[in-house]
Amino acid sequence: MSENSEITSMYRIQFWKGFNFQDLKPVIPFLKKLGVDAIYSSPILKSTKGSTHGYDVTDFREVNADLGGEEGLLDITGMVHSNGIKWIQDTVPNHMAMNSENIYLKDVFKYGKKSFYWNLFDFMNTPEFHNRIDLFILGYPYEEVIKSGNICIVNPENPSIKIYDQEFPMSENSLKMLKSVTDGKITGEAIKKINSDPEMIHSFLSKQIFRVRYWKSGIEGTNYRRFFSVNSLIAIRTENTKYSGVTIQKLISLFRNGIIDGFRLDHIDGLFSPENFLLRFARGTENAPVWVEKILTGSENLRESWKTNGTTGYDFLYYCTYLFVENKGYKKLKEFYTLFSGVKKSARIMAYENKKSYIKKSFSHEADFLSYIFFDFFKDKIYGQDITYSQTREFMEELLSSFTTYRTYLTAGSKNMKDISIMRNAINLAGKRSGLRVVQESMNRMLDSHLIEGKALYCFQKLQQFIPATIAKSIEDRLFFQYNMLISLNEVGCMPEKFSISRKSFHRFMKMRSTHWPMAMNTLSTHDTKLGEDIRARIASISHMVDTWVEMVEKWHGINLNYKTVDGKKEYPTKNHEYYLYQILLAEDPDRWMEETGFRNRIHGQMVKMVREAGTISDWNSPDEVYEDHLSRFINGIMGSEGFRNSFKAFYGKAQFMGMLISISENIIKLTAPGIPDIYQGSEAMNLNFTDPDNRGNVDYKHSEYMLEKAVGMYLQGDYSGIKKSWKNGTLKIFINYIILNLRKNNPDIFLSGDYQEVETTGPCEIEILSYCRKKGSSVIIVTVMLEYEEKADDDMPTGMDRWGDTAINIPDGYSGFYRDIFTGNIYHGTSLKVGEMFSQFPFSVLMREAESSV
Repeated sequence: MSENSEITSMYRIQFWKGFNFQDLKPVIPFLKKLGVDAIYSSPILKSTKGSTHGYDVTDFREVNADLGGEEGLLDITGMVHSNGIKWIQDTVPNHMAMNSENIYLKDVFKYGKKSFYWNLFDFMNTPEFHNRIDLFILGYPYEEVIKSGNICIVNPENPSIKIYDQEFPMSENSLKMLKSVTDGKITGEAIKKINSDPEMIHSFLSKQIFRVRYWKSGIEGTNYRRFFSVNSLIAIRTENTKYSGVTIQKLISLFRNGIIDGFRLDHIDGLFSPENFLLRFARGTENAPVWVEKILTGSENLRESWKTNGTTGYDFLYYCTYLFVENKGYKKLKEFYTLFSGVKKSARIMAYENKKSYIKKSFSHEADFLSYIFFDFFKDKIYGQDITYSQTREFMEELLSSFTTYRTYLTAGSKNMKDISIMRNAINLAGKRSGLRVVQESMNRMLDSHLIEGKALYCFQKLQQFIPATIAKSIEDRLFFQYNMLISLNEVGCMPEKFSISRKSFHRFMKMRSTHWPMAMNTLSTHDTKLGEDIRARIASISHMVDTWVEMVEKWHGINLNYKTVDGKKEYPTKNHEYYLYQILLAEDPDRWMEETGFRNRIHGQMVKMVREAGTISDWNSPDEVYEDHLSRFINGIMGSEGFRNSFKAFYGKAQFMGMLISISENIIKLTAPGIPDIYQGSEAMNLNFTDPDNRGNVDYKHSEYMLEKAVGMYLQGDYSGIKKSWKNGTLKIFINYIILNLRKNNPDIFLSGDYQEVETTGPCEIEILSYCRKKGSSVIIVTVMLEYEEKADDDMPTGMDRWGDTAINIPDGYSGFYRDIFTGNIYHGTSLKVGEMFSQFPFSVLMREAESSV
């Protein structure tokens, strides 16, 4: 570990074969100069060959050779630590890859229940399970594949079953059968004869621990718990402590040996008991810094009993996103979107309908399993004798659809009344919706007994594990691509039915954060966000110029109608998809649309993903190629239309400028508010990425380094005008990151444990700014940024007294002194500071009490 154990900032790096440990080496000097304090690494353990993300682990005990292996990890972390930078490691406690590369599954496939690893995996043990694991890997129906010869026995010396390019070990029973039919002489000729007989191959397959199946038959679900509805990821049972030495020991060892300095734990809500796992992990690492990927909804707070520094920052993203959406135009924007798109249902109703649809189409087996264990409980109870399985199954669909919180955390001995209340409310809502009052009453009686009834508790604990999938898939991967009024709000951790928040709400959240979670992450972009922070900011600017947006969308629709296929009142693509497209086109200057930059391909990729994720016309399992062809022709047509490009450019210029101001303000807050800023790779300059995989590409660090050098050079020369004029390519943003990140490194206490207090604003433009201060001992910083923006498209920054007049901030009592602006060096003194003077060079200000500043 580096000498300074305090982590003041993080920089996320996505490792894969195309960017491995060695590739990071030349980037380290750039990150050090930028002021980055910790590398925040994507998963590094052995994963499926060619994996681009590392979440499909195949062996928890090895570092991925594609990245450089353990030797490469020791080499790069040594370099990182020698530069005073820490290493935070993302890890995957919930699931593994479901394929022939998974070394633990291979043992299970060979020995079945006798395998040591049998209980590592979370199989759904219903009457139909029969201790056989479904493998949905066939590209065509079962009989067709067998007759095609794509399933065969190979390797006479060590027989295995080859399915396409994957080899699976044969079970002990099938090996006995093989020896029997070959009279104990397993030769290549004998195997060739077996392989020529589809009926014989079928007989061997029926003896395996796995049951190979056509991929489409797995759409409704599997007989093992998955990561959401991804059949290629099988969940593991972290509650079974006998496997701790298998699943987490390698990472713990790397931490104890000083190779790793902290952890991010992926999908914590998938675990049987997150709290128990975190307690065990803390004991194993002797309280290593840990951050958890946890979505908080509404007024939900992270459990303070958990052994964690906080979340990975989606709660911060929520408040920062909604703060910069202007509420005044909400009514007009909603009315126009509803009329234009034809989407008349509310986001809340659409979310509920998506849950119901998802359960029927993609989560049916999971609902079967839950219904089975609850019905099995009812059978033993007096109050459950009149309940049928079909009633339980019907009720279960409604129950899973009735949760709005990602999950509850009922555990043995738990007396958390909030969890019980959430569960009871969902049960009662499901009873009301289904009319199955007898099941509702019985589940409530189960809930009353959960503290003493082990079997009842188990039922609710398994239910809890499946709630996150129904919410995430129905909202994040459905609703966020269906309800497109303002897609900057369609972000992980956000709620489309909400439009904006007040300054008071924001200050209240930050005050709570400084008191309870001062070390939680502050993030604006991740590998999972639907949009990069800078395109999201441009789209948020629409809320500040709704009248213009409405006028332009109607105009563009008229210009572009010729590129659509019109059948009566129906348009292909739909107006809802057209509306979405206009928003993501803000990612690039129309003058560059026809250049060979790859932007058109990115737009095509994002639009196809949007249409399939939305699932209303096309989807991943049954793509509507005719509709997607209409969409493709429309995209090519409008992007190639000079008339549309010229019309769009006028609006683009305004959104680009206003989006920059919003993004700058958001980033200053991320870097100065309570919490540890997390910078997603490349976001220090400009992040105009779309949903994955678009946002997981490699970063041009040479260009980033060039921009940093340029920004620092202008800063040292006092050329603030030059910095401002370079805002379009991200130089202004990288300058802000450089200044504040280095300030954080040199003044950690005030940022990591300083108090948070709202700063009063006064004057004619007081509602257009946000101001707050951080204080630790005698150290004080005061942050002031813009909240409202003018509709213009030029380089004329909103600075100076002419723009801000008598608008001022009032220094809190006891905080007086001389303050230096960390960007310009200007000194201010007094109890009331004029915003026009503070914003003399830039439309933002971070002041530090002079005696304490050290950049």
